[in-house]
Amino acid sequence: MKRKKLMFFIIFVILFFILIMCYNFFIDGRIKEFYYNILKEVVGEPISVDGTINNNFFGINKDGTSATKTTKGINNAIEYASENNIEYIKLEKGVYLINGIVDNKNSKNRLKGIILKSNIKFDLNSSQLKHIDNDREMYTVISCYDIENVEIFNGTIIGDMKNHNYNNMNSTHEWGYGIDIKAGENVSIHNLEIYNMTGDGIAISNLPDYATKSNKTRNSENIEIYNCNIHDNRRQGISVISADNITIKNNEIYDMEGTAPRSCIDLETNPDLEQKIDHVFIFENKLYNMNTYNKMTIQTYNYVYNVKIENNEIHGRINIDKTYDTIEISNNFIKDGFIASNIKLGLEEKIIIKNNIIDNSYLSLNNTSYIIFKGNLLYDSSMEVNNSTMAVYDNIANERNSTKMYAILYRVSGENKNKFNIYSNNNTFLGNYTNGEYIIEQNKPYIIMNKQEEELKIFLNSIGEEY
Repeated sequence: MKRKKLMFFIIFVILFFILIMCYNFFIDGRIKEFYYNILKEVVGEPISVDGTINNNFFGINKDGTSATKTTKGINNAIEYASENNIEYIKLEKGVYLINGIVDNKNSKNRLKGIILKSNIKFDLNSSQLKHIDNDREMYTVISCYDIENVEIFNGTIIGDMKNHNYNNMNSTHEWGYGIDIKAGENVSIHNLEIYNMTGDGIAISNLPDYATKSNKTRNSENIEIYNCNIHDNRRQGISVISADNITIKNNEIYDMEGTAPRSCIDLETNPDLEQKIDHVFIFENKLYNMNTYNKMTIQTYNYVYNVKIENNEIHGRINIDKTYDTIEISNNFIKDGFIASNIKLGLEEKIIIKNNIIDNSYLSLNNTSYIIFKGNLLYDSSMEVNNSTMAVYDNIANERNSTKMYAILYRVSGENKNKFNIYSNNNTFLGNYTNGEYIIEQNKPYIIMNKQEEELKIFLNSIGEEY
Protein backbone atom coordinates (compact mmCIF):
# COMPACT_ATOMS: atom_id res chain seq x y z
CA MET A 1 0.00 0.00 0.00
CA LYS A 2 2.77 2.42 0.93
CA ARG A 3 4.54 1.67 -2.36
CA LYS A 4 1.38 2.51 -4.36
CA LYS A 5 1.00 5.82 -2.52
CA LEU A 6 4.66 6.64 -3.21
CA MET A 7 4.28 5.87 -6.91
CA PHE A 8 1.11 8.00 -7.07
CA PHE A 9 2.90 10.89 -5.36
CA ILE A 10 5.88 10.70 -7.79
CA ILE A 11 3.56 10.68 -10.82
CA PHE A 12 1.61 13.63 -9.37
CA VAL A 13 4.82 15.64 -8.85
CA ILE A 14 6.01 14.92 -12.40
CA LEU A 15 2.65 15.94 -13.90
CA PHE A 16 2.59 19.07 -11.74
CA PHE A 17 5.98 20.23 -13.03
CA ILE A 18 4.98 19.47 -16.62
CA LEU A 19 1.88 21.64 -16.19
CA ILE A 20 3.93 24.45 -14.65
CA MET A 21 6.41 24.34 -17.54
CA CYS A 22 3.62 24.40 -20.13
CA TYR A 23 1.91 27.29 -18.33
CA ASN A 24 5.17 29.26 -18.11
CA PHE A 25 5.84 28.62 -21.76
CA PHE A 26 2.37 29.86 -22.67
CA ILE A 27 2.68 32.91 -20.39
CA ASP A 28 6.20 33.69 -21.66
CA GLY A 29 4.95 33.48 -25.21
CA ARG A 30 2.06 35.83 -24.45
CA ILE A 31 4.35 38.25 -22.62
CA LYS A 32 6.83 38.19 -25.53
CA GLU A 33 4.03 38.84 -28.02
CA PHE A 34 2.63 41.66 -25.86
CA TYR A 35 6.09 43.22 -25.48
CA TYR A 36 6.75 43.01 -29.22
CA ASN A 37 3.42 44.65 -30.01
CA ILE A 38 4.24 47.60 -27.74
CA LEU A 39 7.71 47.94 -29.31
CA LYS A 40 6.21 47.97 -32.78
CA GLU A 41 4.04 50.90 -31.82
CA VAL A 42 7.05 52.80 -30.45
CA VAL A 43 9.93 52.01 -32.88
CA GLY A 44 8.31 50.33 -35.87
CA GLU A 45 8.44 46.87 -37.42
CA PRO A 46 11.23 44.49 -36.28
CA ILE A 47 12.27 43.82 -39.88
CA SER A 48 11.25 46.15 -42.67
CA VAL A 49 9.78 45.15 -46.02
CA ASP A 50 13.23 45.34 -47.66
CA GLY A 51 14.71 43.03 -44.99
CA THR A 52 16.53 45.66 -42.91
CA ILE A 53 16.81 44.76 -39.22
CA ASN A 54 15.42 47.48 -36.93
CA ASN A 55 18.31 48.07 -34.51
CA ASN A 56 16.14 50.02 -32.07
CA PHE A 57 13.66 47.17 -31.87
CA PHE A 58 16.29 44.57 -30.99
CA GLY A 59 18.66 46.77 -28.96
CA ILE A 60 21.54 46.54 -31.43
CA ASN A 61 24.38 49.06 -31.48
CA LYS A 62 26.00 49.86 -34.83
CA ASP A 63 28.72 52.15 -33.47
CA GLY A 64 31.18 49.42 -32.44
CA THR A 65 30.12 49.28 -28.77
CA SER A 66 28.20 46.95 -26.41
CA ALA A 67 29.36 43.61 -27.85
CA THR A 68 27.23 41.28 -25.70
CA LYS A 69 24.07 43.35 -26.11
CA THR A 70 24.63 43.74 -29.85
CA THR A 71 25.33 40.04 -30.40
CA LYS A 72 22.19 39.09 -28.49
CA GLY A 73 20.15 41.62 -30.44
CA ILE A 74 21.31 40.32 -33.83
CA ASN A 75 20.55 36.76 -32.71
CA ASN A 76 17.05 37.82 -31.60
CA ALA A 77 16.52 39.38 -35.03
CA ILE A 78 17.62 36.16 -36.74
CA GLU A 79 15.33 34.17 -34.45
CA TYR A 80 12.43 36.51 -35.28
CA ALA A 81 13.11 36.12 -39.02
CA SER A 82 13.22 32.33 -38.71
CA GLU A 83 9.96 32.18 -36.72
CA ASN A 84 8.21 34.42 -39.25
CA ASN A 85 9.58 32.78 -42.41
CA ILE A 86 11.55 35.88 -43.45
CA GLU A 87 14.23 34.59 -45.80
CA TYR A 88 16.26 37.78 -46.43
CA ILE A 89 17.60 40.10 -43.73
CA LYS A 90 20.23 42.81 -43.78
CA LEU A 91 22.03 44.95 -41.25
CA GLU A 92 21.87 48.71 -41.11
CA LYS A 93 25.25 49.99 -42.28
CA GLY A 94 27.65 50.28 -39.36
CA VAL A 95 30.29 48.64 -37.18
CA TYR A 96 29.01 45.81 -34.97
CA LEU A 97 31.10 44.60 -32.03
CA ILE A 98 30.59 40.86 -31.51
CA ASN A 99 31.16 38.64 -28.48
CA GLY A 100 31.55 35.08 -29.72
CA ILE A 101 33.07 33.51 -26.60
CA VAL A 102 31.60 30.54 -24.74
CA ASP A 103 33.02 29.55 -21.35
CA ASN A 104 32.65 25.80 -21.58
CA LYS A 105 34.98 22.80 -21.72
CA ASN A 106 33.30 21.55 -24.88
CA SER A 107 32.88 24.96 -26.45
CA LYS A 108 34.19 23.71 -29.80
CA ASN A 109 30.77 22.13 -30.21
CA ARG A 110 28.86 25.12 -28.82
CA LEU A 111 27.18 27.83 -30.84
CA LYS A 112 29.08 31.10 -30.54
CA GLY A 113 28.74 34.68 -31.74
CA ILE A 114 26.04 35.34 -34.34
CA ILE A 115 23.97 32.17 -34.67
CA LEU A 116 22.53 31.76 -38.13
CA LYS A 117 19.33 29.77 -38.80
CA SER A 118 18.27 27.72 -41.81
CA ASN A 119 16.69 29.29 -44.89
CA ILE A 120 18.07 32.80 -44.28
CA LYS A 121 20.12 35.09 -46.49
CA PHE A 122 22.19 37.33 -44.21
CA ASP A 123 23.31 40.53 -45.95
CA LEU A 124 25.93 42.46 -43.97
CA ASN A 125 25.17 45.49 -46.16
CA SER A 126 28.82 46.66 -46.32
CA SER A 127 29.05 46.61 -42.51
CA GLN A 128 31.85 45.37 -40.29
CA LEU A 129 31.48 42.57 -37.75
CA LYS A 130 34.38 43.01 -35.35
CA HIS A 131 35.11 40.53 -32.58
CA ILE A 132 36.06 41.88 -29.15
CA ASP A 133 39.67 41.60 -27.98
CA ASN A 134 40.02 38.61 -25.65
CA ASP A 135 42.37 36.01 -24.17
CA ARG A 136 40.41 32.84 -25.04
CA GLU A 137 41.62 29.91 -27.12
CA MET A 138 38.49 29.95 -29.28
CA TYR A 139 35.70 32.20 -30.49
CA THR A 140 33.46 32.54 -33.52
CA VAL A 141 31.97 35.59 -35.18
CA ILE A 142 29.27 33.67 -37.15
CA SER A 143 28.21 30.08 -36.33
CA CYS A 144 26.48 27.88 -38.92
CA TYR A 145 25.73 24.66 -37.05
CA ASP A 146 23.38 22.00 -38.39
CA ILE A 147 21.61 24.40 -40.75
CA GLU A 148 20.79 24.48 -44.46
CA ASN A 149 20.05 26.88 -47.30
CA VAL A 150 21.84 29.98 -46.03
CA GLU A 151 23.91 32.82 -47.49
CA ILE A 152 26.34 35.23 -45.82
CA PHE A 153 27.56 38.09 -47.97
CA ASN A 154 28.54 41.71 -48.58
CA GLY A 155 30.64 42.85 -45.62
CA THR A 156 33.77 42.56 -43.48
CA ILE A 157 34.56 40.19 -40.61
CA ILE A 158 37.50 41.12 -38.37
CA GLY A 159 39.15 39.16 -35.56
CA ASP A 160 41.36 40.28 -32.70
CA MET A 161 44.66 38.64 -33.73
CA LYS A 162 46.76 41.78 -33.34
CA ASN A 163 45.35 42.67 -29.91
CA HIS A 164 44.70 39.13 -28.64
CA ASN A 165 46.15 38.19 -25.24
CA TYR A 166 48.19 34.99 -25.76
CA ASN A 167 49.50 34.83 -22.18
CA ASN A 168 47.64 31.60 -21.49
CA MET A 169 50.10 29.43 -23.38
CA ASN A 170 48.46 26.17 -22.25
CA SER A 171 46.63 26.68 -25.52
CA THR A 172 47.83 27.49 -29.02
CA HIS A 173 44.93 29.96 -29.37
CA GLU A 174 44.28 28.76 -32.93
CA TRP A 175 40.48 28.41 -32.92
CA GLY A 176 39.28 31.95 -33.41
CA TYR A 177 37.06 31.71 -36.52
CA GLY A 178 35.37 34.26 -38.73
CA ILE A 179 32.74 31.77 -39.94
CA ASP A 180 32.43 28.29 -38.43
CA ILE A 181 30.34 25.78 -40.42
CA LYS A 182 29.56 22.45 -38.78
CA ALA A 183 27.14 20.07 -40.54
CA GLY A 184 26.01 22.90 -42.81
CA GLU A 185 24.26 22.11 -46.08
CA ASN A 186 23.82 24.40 -49.08
CA VAL A 187 25.80 27.27 -47.55
CA SER A 188 26.99 30.15 -49.75
CA ILE A 189 29.63 32.65 -48.57
CA HIS A 190 30.50 35.45 -50.94
CA ASN A 191 31.68 39.04 -51.28
CA LEU A 192 33.25 39.14 -47.82
CA GLU A 193 36.58 40.32 -46.46
CA ILE A 194 37.76 38.20 -43.53
CA TYR A 195 40.99 38.89 -41.68
CA ASN A 196 42.86 39.15 -38.37
CA MET A 197 41.41 35.91 -36.95
CA THR A 198 43.48 34.02 -34.36
CA GLY A 199 42.59 30.82 -36.20
CA ASP A 200 40.86 30.54 -39.58
CA GLY A 201 38.89 32.88 -41.77
CA ILE A 202 36.43 30.06 -42.53
CA ALA A 203 36.31 26.56 -40.99
CA ILE A 204 34.15 23.74 -42.40
CA SER A 205 33.63 20.48 -40.51
CA ASN A 206 31.13 17.95 -39.20
CA LEU A 207 29.11 17.50 -36.02
CA PRO A 208 29.94 16.38 -33.43
CA ASP A 209 33.38 17.87 -33.70
CA TYR A 210 36.76 17.26 -32.04
CA ALA A 211 35.57 16.81 -28.47
CA THR A 212 33.71 13.56 -29.13
CA LYS A 213 34.37 10.29 -30.91
CA SER A 214 30.73 9.42 -31.54
CA ASN A 215 30.04 7.52 -34.75
CA LYS A 216 26.90 9.58 -35.32
CA THR A 217 28.33 12.44 -37.33
CA ARG A 218 26.94 14.51 -40.19
CA ASN A 219 29.21 16.13 -42.72
CA SER A 220 28.94 19.58 -44.18
CA GLU A 221 27.73 19.39 -47.79
CA ASN A 222 27.47 21.71 -50.78
CA ILE A 223 29.45 24.69 -49.50
CA GLU A 224 30.54 27.44 -51.88
CA ILE A 225 32.93 30.30 -51.14
CA TYR A 226 33.46 32.90 -53.84
CA ASN A 227 34.48 36.51 -54.45
CA CYS A 228 36.02 36.78 -50.97
CA ASN A 229 39.20 38.46 -49.77
CA ILE A 230 40.63 36.34 -46.93
CA HIS A 231 43.99 37.41 -45.54
CA ASP A 232 46.32 37.91 -42.58
CA ASN A 233 44.85 35.24 -40.33
CA ARG A 234 46.97 33.42 -37.81
CA ARG A 235 46.40 29.81 -38.92
CA GLN A 236 44.52 29.43 -42.24
CA GLY A 237 42.48 31.24 -44.79
CA ILE A 238 40.04 28.34 -45.24
CA SER A 239 40.14 25.04 -43.33
CA VAL A 240 38.10 22.13 -44.66
CA ILE A 241 38.07 19.42 -41.98
CA SER A 242 35.15 17.18 -42.94
CA ALA A 243 32.89 17.92 -45.90
CA ASP A 244 31.56 16.83 -49.28
CA ASN A 245 31.26 18.98 -52.40
CA ILE A 246 33.13 22.19 -51.63
CA THR A 247 33.66 24.93 -54.22
CA ILE A 248 36.24 27.68 -53.59
CA LYS A 249 36.17 30.07 -56.53
CA ASN A 250 37.43 33.52 -57.51
CA ASN A 251 38.82 34.46 -54.10
CA GLU A 252 42.03 36.21 -53.13
CA ILE A 253 43.58 34.39 -50.16
CA TYR A 254 46.97 35.35 -48.81
CA ASP A 255 49.47 35.89 -45.99
CA MET A 256 48.75 33.47 -43.14
CA GLU A 257 51.26 33.69 -40.32
CA GLY A 258 51.39 32.68 -36.66
CA THR A 259 50.75 28.97 -36.10
CA ALA A 260 50.98 25.87 -38.31
CA PRO A 261 50.05 24.91 -40.96
CA ARG A 262 49.71 28.55 -42.18
CA SER A 263 47.90 27.62 -45.42
CA CYS A 264 45.71 29.65 -47.70
CA ILE A 265 43.53 26.53 -48.11
CA ASP A 266 44.00 23.50 -45.86
CA LEU A 267 42.11 20.25 -46.58
CA GLU A 268 42.90 18.14 -43.54
CA THR A 269 40.93 15.64 -41.48
CA ASN A 270 41.58 14.36 -37.98
CA PRO A 271 42.53 10.69 -38.52
CA ASP A 272 41.24 9.67 -35.08
CA LEU A 273 37.69 10.78 -35.84
CA GLU A 274 35.09 9.86 -38.43
CA GLN A 275 36.02 12.59 -40.90
CA LYS A 276 36.36 12.63 -44.67
CA ILE A 277 36.76 15.28 -47.37
CA ASP A 278 35.46 14.50 -50.86
CA HIS A 279 34.95 16.49 -54.07
CA VAL A 280 36.74 19.81 -53.60
CA PHE A 281 36.89 22.28 -56.48
CA ILE A 282 39.43 25.14 -56.25
CA PHE A 283 38.95 27.41 -59.28
CA GLU A 284 40.13 30.84 -60.42
CA ASN A 285 41.63 32.00 -57.12
CA LYS A 286 44.72 34.06 -56.45
CA LEU A 287 46.71 32.40 -53.66
CA TYR A 288 49.96 33.62 -52.17
CA ASN A 289 51.67 33.39 -48.82
CA MET A 290 54.57 35.75 -48.45
CA ASN A 291 54.84 36.01 -44.66
CA THR A 292 55.48 32.40 -43.73
CA TYR A 293 58.68 30.43 -44.29
CA ASN A 294 57.00 27.52 -46.12
CA LYS A 295 54.70 29.68 -48.29
CA MET A 296 51.93 27.06 -48.13
CA THR A 297 49.03 27.82 -50.46
CA ILE A 298 47.16 24.50 -50.67
CA GLN A 299 47.59 21.47 -48.44
CA THR A 300 45.74 18.14 -48.56
CA TYR A 301 46.28 15.64 -45.74
CA ASN A 302 44.50 12.53 -44.39
CA TYR A 303 41.37 11.07 -46.02
CA VAL A 304 41.03 13.67 -48.76
CA TYR A 305 39.47 12.44 -52.01
CA ASN A 306 38.98 13.95 -55.46
CA VAL A 307 40.40 17.46 -55.54
CA LYS A 308 40.48 19.65 -58.65
CA ILE A 309 42.74 22.74 -58.70
CA GLU A 310 42.18 24.68 -61.91
CA ASN A 311 42.77 28.14 -63.43
CA ASN A 312 44.35 29.61 -60.30
CA GLU A 313 47.26 32.00 -59.87
CA ILE A 314 49.43 30.39 -57.20
CA HIS A 315 52.58 31.82 -55.64
CA GLY A 316 53.86 29.25 -53.15
CA ARG A 317 53.68 25.62 -52.14
CA ILE A 318 51.14 22.88 -52.93
CA ASN A 319 51.49 19.87 -50.64
CA ILE A 320 49.64 16.59 -51.33
CA ASP A 321 49.88 13.94 -48.62
CA LYS A 322 47.74 10.87 -47.81
CA THR A 323 45.25 11.90 -50.46
CA TYR A 324 43.23 9.44 -52.52
CA ASP A 325 41.44 8.87 -55.83
CA THR A 326 42.19 11.73 -58.26
CA ILE A 327 43.99 15.01 -57.65
CA GLU A 328 44.05 17.25 -60.72
CA ILE A 329 46.17 20.39 -61.02
CA SER A 330 45.46 21.99 -64.39
CA ASN A 331 45.63 25.28 -66.27
CA ASN A 332 47.22 27.15 -63.36
CA PHE A 333 49.97 29.74 -63.26
CA ILE A 334 52.37 28.55 -60.55
CA LYS A 335 55.34 30.72 -59.60
CA ASP A 336 58.06 30.52 -56.94
CA GLY A 337 56.45 27.33 -55.72
CA PHE A 338 57.02 23.77 -54.63
CA ILE A 339 54.62 20.96 -55.53
CA ALA A 340 55.16 17.91 -53.34
CA SER A 341 53.33 14.59 -53.13
CA ASN A 342 53.83 11.76 -50.68
CA ILE A 343 50.85 9.44 -50.85
CA LYS A 344 50.47 6.14 -49.04
CA LEU A 345 50.88 3.44 -51.65
CA GLY A 346 48.32 0.67 -52.07
CA LEU A 347 45.34 2.67 -53.27
CA GLU A 348 44.59 3.47 -56.92
CA GLU A 349 45.27 7.18 -56.61
CA LYS A 350 46.22 9.49 -59.48
CA ILE A 351 47.84 12.90 -59.63
CA ILE A 352 47.20 14.70 -62.92
CA ILE A 353 49.31 17.81 -63.58
CA LYS A 354 48.50 19.25 -67.00
CA ASN A 355 48.54 22.44 -69.04
CA ASN A 356 50.10 24.58 -66.29
CA ILE A 357 52.65 27.36 -66.59
CA ILE A 358 55.23 26.57 -63.90
CA ASP A 359 57.82 29.29 -63.27
CA ASN A 360 60.84 29.08 -60.95
CA SER A 361 59.39 26.11 -59.09
CA TYR A 362 60.39 22.61 -58.02
CA LEU A 363 58.24 19.47 -58.07
CA SER A 364 58.91 16.45 -55.89
CA LEU A 365 56.44 13.65 -56.70
CA ASN A 366 56.79 10.49 -54.66
CA ASN A 367 54.99 7.30 -53.65
CA THR A 368 51.99 7.69 -55.94
CA SER A 369 50.33 4.92 -57.96
CA TYR A 370 49.99 6.99 -61.13
CA ILE A 371 51.23 10.44 -62.13
CA ILE A 372 50.28 12.12 -65.40
CA PHE A 373 52.42 15.13 -66.30
CA LYS A 374 51.14 16.50 -69.60
CA GLY A 375 51.27 19.69 -71.66
CA ASN A 376 53.03 21.84 -69.06
CA LEU A 377 55.26 24.80 -69.82
CA LEU A 378 58.18 25.00 -67.38
CA TYR A 379 60.44 28.01 -66.94
CA ASP A 380 63.54 27.63 -64.76
CA SER A 381 61.84 24.70 -63.05
CA SER A 382 62.57 21.03 -62.49
CA MET A 383 60.85 17.87 -61.29
CA GLU A 384 61.96 14.76 -59.45
CA VAL A 385 59.99 11.49 -59.41
CA ASN A 386 60.56 8.56 -57.07
CA ASN A 387 58.64 5.30 -56.46
CA SER A 388 55.81 6.21 -58.84
CA THR A 389 54.53 5.07 -62.22
CA MET A 390 54.45 8.12 -64.47
CA ALA A 391 53.40 9.27 -67.94
CA VAL A 392 55.28 12.44 -68.91
CA TYR A 393 54.55 13.82 -72.37
CA ASP A 394 53.97 16.90 -74.52
CA ASN A 395 55.80 19.21 -72.07
CA ILE A 396 58.15 22.10 -72.86
CA ALA A 397 60.87 23.05 -70.38
CA ASN A 398 63.02 26.16 -70.82
CA GLU A 399 65.97 27.00 -68.56
CA ARG A 400 66.60 30.73 -68.99
CA ASN A 401 68.60 32.11 -66.10
CA SER A 402 70.98 29.46 -64.77
CA THR A 403 72.19 25.94 -65.51
CA LYS A 404 70.10 23.17 -63.94
CA MET A 405 71.30 19.63 -64.43
CA TYR A 406 67.87 18.29 -65.35
CA ALA A 407 64.30 19.26 -66.11
CA ILE A 408 62.86 15.86 -65.19
CA LEU A 409 64.69 13.42 -62.93
CA TYR A 410 63.62 9.79 -62.40
CA ARG A 411 65.24 8.41 -59.27
CA VAL A 412 65.61 4.64 -59.10
CA SER A 413 66.51 3.30 -55.69
CA GLY A 414 65.95 0.53 -53.19
CA GLU A 415 63.41 -2.27 -53.37
CA ASN A 416 61.06 -0.26 -55.62
CA LYS A 417 63.44 -0.09 -58.58
CA ASN A 418 61.59 -2.75 -60.60
CA LYS A 419 58.02 -1.90 -59.56
CA PHE A 420 57.33 1.32 -61.47
CA ASN A 421 57.35 2.29 -65.13
CA ILE A 422 58.07 5.61 -66.81
CA TYR A 423 56.27 6.39 -70.08
CA SER A 424 57.87 9.39 -71.76
CA ASN A 425 57.09 10.95 -75.13
CA ASN A 426 57.39 14.23 -77.05
CA ASN A 427 58.98 16.42 -74.37
CA THR A 428 60.99 19.46 -75.48
CA PHE A 429 63.93 20.86 -73.49
CA LEU A 430 65.30 24.31 -74.29
CA GLY A 431 67.94 26.63 -72.90
CA ASN A 432 70.59 25.72 -70.36
CA TYR A 433 69.56 22.29 -69.06
CA THR A 434 72.52 19.90 -69.18
CA ASN A 435 70.10 16.98 -69.33
CA GLY A 436 66.42 17.20 -70.22
CA GLU A 437 65.49 13.81 -68.78
CA TYR A 438 67.99 12.38 -66.35
CA ILE A 439 67.88 8.94 -64.73
CA ILE A 440 69.69 7.92 -61.55
CA GLU A 441 69.89 4.13 -61.40
CA GLN A 442 71.02 1.50 -58.96
CA ASN A 443 71.55 -1.90 -60.54
CA LYS A 444 68.70 -2.46 -63.01
CA PRO A 445 66.73 0.65 -63.99
CA TYR A 446 63.01 1.14 -64.26
CA ILE A 447 61.28 -0.39 -67.26
CA ILE A 448 61.37 2.84 -69.26
CA MET A 449 59.07 3.28 -72.23
CA ASN A 450 61.02 6.22 -73.56
CA LYS A 451 59.79 7.82 -76.79
CA GLN A 452 57.37 4.93 -77.39
CA GLU A 453 53.98 6.44 -78.14
CA GLU A 454 52.02 3.21 -78.50
CA GLU A 455 52.97 1.94 -75.04
CA LEU A 456 52.03 5.35 -73.62
CA LYS A 457 48.56 5.10 -75.18
CA ILE A 458 48.06 1.59 -73.80
CA PHE A 459 49.11 2.68 -70.32
CA LEU A 460 46.82 5.74 -70.29
CA ASN A 461 43.90 3.66 -71.51
CA SER A 462 44.51 1.15 -68.71
CA ILE A 463 43.99 3.85 -66.06
CA GLY A 464 41.02 5.52 -67.77
CA GLU A 465 42.86 8.45 -69.40
CA GLU A 466 43.03 9.50 -73.03
CA TYR A 467 46.23 10.31 -74.88
